[in-house]
Amino acid sequence: LQQRGYTEVPKIEIDEINRRKMHFICRKNGKQVFVFFSSSKVIGIQHIENLMKRLNSQNIFDCIIIYSGILTPSALKMVQNPCIEVFSENELLCDIMNHELMPMIHVMTKEEKNDFLRRTKINECDLPLISKNDKISKYFGLSKNDIIKISRKSETACKYDCYRLVI
Repeated sequence: LQQRGYTEVPKIEIDEINRRKMHFICRKNGKQVFVFFSSSKVIGIQHIENLMKRLNSQNIFDCIIIYSGILTPSALKMVQNPCIEVFSENELLCDIMNHELMPMIHVMTKEEKNDFLRRTKINECDLPLISKNDKISKYFGLSKNDIIKISRKSETACKYDCYRLVI
């Protein structure tokens, strides 16, 4: 969450893991996101509806659900909403950005994106693509039409930058 730019992210000690207490709100640019750790082994549509009612009553419109069990097909359809992100605990066991072979990745701001497209005189559609469901896209919470800059080490050029458009 901190790499996504959220503030007020609580520190959670491993000893005190209790799923019922592991719900919190983070903020980014005045926007709130509710992080919900599910204690249910099977998450169905009823769980999602109850959670959404709870969030709407508090005027919170974005949510991250972390689950350890199974998401039913009907619940999976319901969480296709762009305001809801879903992660299995297994997806979060290791930090994919903390690997020696992982290149540096920078999510471009709207200003950087517009400047880059103007400077290079290319259209967004000419860039290589990355899926919104890719692990990197999910890690950074990317949306459609975001652009990421990937900086890799190169033996010949020292550093090589490439760009990807999120679809």
